[in-house]
Amino acid sequence: MKESLYFKALAEKGILRMRDLISENDELILKSHCKLRELNISPLDVFRLVTLTDALPMKWRESLKTFVYKGDEPFYMHNEIKVILNGQSVLIKTVVFKSVYRELRDRIITPPTAQLNFNARFINDVLEWKEIYALPFRVALDTKLREFQYKLLNRCLVTNILLYKINVVQSQACSLCGEIDESLEHFFVSCHYSKNFWAEVIKWLENLDIKIKQLSDKYIMFGILKCEDELFVNHILLVAKQYLYFCRQSKSLPSIKVLSSKITLIYQIEAMISKSNNKLSAHNKKWSKYKNKLVCNSAPLAAN
Repeated sequence: MKESLYFKALAEKGILRMRDLISENDELILKSHCKLRELNISPLDVFRLVTLTDALPMKWRESLKTFVYKGDEPFYMHNEIKVILNGQSVLIKTVVFKSVYRELRDRIITPPTAQLNFNARFINDVLEWKEIYALPFRVALDTKLREFQYKLLNRCLVTNILLYKINVVQSQACSLCGEIDESLEHFFVSCHYSKNFWAEVIKWLENLDIKIKQLSDKYIMFGILKCEDELFVNHILLVAKQYLYFCRQSKSLPSIKVLSSKITLIYQIEAMISKSNNKLSAHNKKWSKYKNKLVCNSAPLAAN
């Protein structure tokens, strides 16, 4: 038998385990009329005992008769009942409410449609969604920047494909190139203006001695997990994406000079915030290569 059975009426009569199916005379209680009268078992309960007994293999019935039970050991129901949590059998007395809630939640929870959409588009990539969702909160202090990436991950950023459907614009074409329908993937990754912009971002990072051979589609959309200078690099990628989307709204082409100016402003703002929160050491560690470059660039000016 792979599953436990429980009949309240039998349990109240003291029949809780298979050993209880055997009388003191080492015979099945079904065959002991005295035992049945002693227990005052109803005809319905007798029928239940019959079904239980018939379900036991003959070898089990014989072994029960010779089984030695230590009667001085107390029996507690909660020591016997087990539940399946996370694919494992666990004693119910060790279960906490949070574990039960998590198990029930996981049975009904479904991934967001945006996540399924990305999984289908990046079918050859492993998308670690827990890390992807947490990344913006680890790398940036700006809540607007975090909000922007959250909207991107949930495919809530407006593109011309949507605006065309609701008759706001006359064409679905990309706001930058005007050649291909403007999906999120095309705008941020495939558009040749975007590609040129990302090439400039790579060169900008190389000037800080941060080597990135290539920004894949996955890296652009979701960030680069567990890379060198992870916090700084992913912060720059977030700022670059936000600026690129701003160019779409302002109908202008992206410029690495404008992006560089925005990064300088963000560096100054984060420095002030970190100083007021007594977290300047973490700020300096994150921005160390950028800070060193600023010092080098300003040194000739100071000499003059």
